[in-house]
This record gives sequence, C-alpha cells and structure tokens, in this order.
Amino acid sequence: MNKIDILIATHNGEKYLAEQLNSLLEQTYQNWQAIIHDDNSTDNTSHILRDYASRYPEKFYLIDDNTSFRCPKENFSHLMHFSKSDYLMFCDQDDVWLPNKVELTLLKMLEVEKKQKSRPIIVHSDLKIVDHNLKVIAESMSEFQKIPTNLNTLEQILAKSSVTGCTMMLNKKAKEVSMPIHKLSIMHDWWVAAKVLQNKGEIAYINIPLVLYRQHHSNSVGAKKINILTCLTRILRLRQSLKSFYYGWKQASAIDPNINIYSFSKLKCLLYIQCTLNKKRLD
Repeated sequence: MNKIDILIATHNGEKYLAEQLNSLLEQTYQNWQAIIHDDNSTDNTSHILRDYASRYPEKFYLIDDNTSFRCPKENFSHLMHFSKSDYLMFCDQDDVWLPNKVELTLLKMLEVEKKQKSRPIIVHSDLKIVDHNLKVIAESMSEFQKIPTNLNTLEQILAKSSVTGCTMMLNKKAKEVSMPIHKLSIMHDWWVAAKVLQNKGEIAYINIPLVLYRQHHSNSVGAKKINILTCLTRILRLRQSLKSFYYGWKQASAIDPNINIYSFSKLKCLLYIQCTLNKKRLD
C-alpha cells in the first residue's frame, strides 16, 4: 500500500484540533502518518498533540525542535523537509476531513500517474464551507467563491490561486520541484501549484467536497463570498488591493524573473476577462 505523509502545522489550535485529529483516525484509508510541527503555541495545543502521539504513536509524529515561524507558510515549508513518503498532504488544524478524503485523493493521484508517472502532480478537491460548529454555510466552495477549477497554465496560476492547501496531495516529484518555499511566496499552496506547472506537471481536480472548511474569527485564510458588496468593499479598500497586487507580483517574479509589473497586470486582466466571458467553461 502507498504510504502518505500528512503534514500538520499548528499554532494555538486547542479549540478545534482534536476534531481534526479524530477525523484523520476515521479515514477509510489508513496507511498514513501525520507529521506535526507546533509553532510555539501558548494554549493547550502542545498537550493535545502529545496526548495523541502517546496514544497513537504509529500515526502521529511530533517534531519538537523549538523552532518558531509565526507563519503557516513557513511552518508547512519546514514540515516538507521531513516527508519521505511517495505522497504528502497538507492539513490545517481547524478543519474536519470527510472519511473518504485520503482514499479518493490517492485514487485520483494513481489514475493521473498512470499517464504522467515521471511528472510532478497535484490533486486537490472542492470543500464544504462550515461555521465554527460545523453547520454548513455552502455545499461547494468553488460555487460559493466562483473559483475557476481548471486553471492549468502557469500564467493563470500566477495571476490567481485556485488550489486550496488543505485539499492537496503532492507526489514526490511535486515536492521536489517546489522546495524550498520562497520567502516571497504568499502561501505555500499557491507557490507549490505554480512550481508544479512551471516544471511541466499537472494539477488534477476532484469535483467533490472532501473537507469541512471551518470558518471562525481566527482563520489565517478563509472563504469569502464574491458578490457586488465584496467587490465594492475591495474598491473602497484600494490600499489593501494594491498591496495584495504587489505581493502577487513579487511572488510571480520570484517564479519567473521575466514577469514585470506590466506583464503581471496583463495576466490578471486577461484572466479576469476569460473568467467573465467564458465562465461556464471555467466552472
């Protein structure tokens, strides 16, 4: 059976962490090990992790190196160095994985690898958006956020992230081409997706929600509904929008030094037009 490393980056996650760890234990596919690094939590997170590691030593491996990053991106980047299996998955501390998430994601990965064995591959899926009590807000995040699910060129990914980290599975080649995670990257998942496409890899999508994506006040990154109100809010928050654009360009230029601000602006405009005029195909 194929071994899978599940990378979990934690920081002050005591409120929801046990539910997430339990959802891993309830997976239909069980040939996995969770590799966990806690970013100097000040709450009860470390105690919860030690408890699970003592009760399930074959499942939960804690990296206790007193290293602090204060950033999920860097914490996940650190964890990637400890993954030695053929496949790895990213796991947030506050979500819940549906029981067949690992199984279905692996089956999709193996299906794609039959055709693309030597290439870097990412498999990701849709999510259900839920509140802090796991009450469903939206059955599909891709529908809720109007996210195109077939952005499969480097130019498209550089202009817009469409892969959610907690749904991702990487094969070993995808891990190799995406490391190290650059300091200018916005998030680890966006960087990895771009590097995989830059290295002639493939991103495959499962059009089924496999994660309960919990929304609460402490989310590092959350789901935001795209509508007229949010668009107007973004216009009013021009400074924040410009800052986001700048960081996007810096990340893109770290991947492709030939991209200047003008060409990056053109990429984003073209993608926006494509999504608007050809939305049915993209969805």
